[in-house]
Amino acid sequence: LGGLAFLIFNREMHMDDFQCLTGAILYTFSTWFINTALIQNSFLVGAYMVPILLLSIDYIYRGRSPLLFICAVAYYLMRDSYAAYMAAIVIIIYILLRYFAYNDRFIFKDYMKKIGAFIGYGLIGILISSFYLFQTVISITGASTVNAKSVTNILYDTRFYIELGKNIVSTGMTSGYTFLGLPILILLLLPVALRKISLKNTSALMTAILLGMMLFPFFSSMFNG
Repeated sequence: LGGLAFLIFNREMHMDDFQCLTGAILYTFSTWFINTALIQNSFLVGAYMVPILLLSIDYIYRGRSPLLFICAVAYYLMRDSYAAYMAAIVIIIYILLRYFAYNDRFIFKDYMKKIGAFIGYGLIGILISSFYLFQTVISITGASTVNAKSVTNILYDTRFYIELGKNIVSTGMTSGYTFLGLPILILLLLPVALRKISLKNTSALMTAILLGMMLFPFFSSMFNG
């Protein structure tokens, strides 16, 4: 499902056959995907839902129906309400950045109008799922937090950053519960990706933002490592 969703997303972004197939294969058979499937496969809901959510955002920016976005939000909340906030953070960043890919000029009033529309559509999706969410909220509020750890450090210790470099090409996990294994083909393509960083290249900007967030304990804790 993850590979299929990513393949559809690539196709709808008007990528050629090579880009669509290569992207979907790398996405599906990345080391993170395989390890997550074997260890805690509930996390894979985001793997197939996030491409659908991102696609639905582009549909709205193109002036198409918001129905896919509303349904995707509602489904995600019903399917994995606990981890949905992580996807919410990612799609909010995407919504804020994606405006610049469809507009040559930044007009504050128009920008806020677009953001307001997404908030409204998101609230509709939340309301649709509310009959299910109500029970989940009750369960979560009654859960014990005795084993929870508060994040007090601004930065990790040196060991974490050393492990990041080492784990780029391995299947290991850092001391901060961060998993970063990348297929060798992605590493080979990184120089090409770096050349394409611009205000209109949303994927490059999101990569930089999320990579930066990963370097700090607060954000890693927010994303459950």
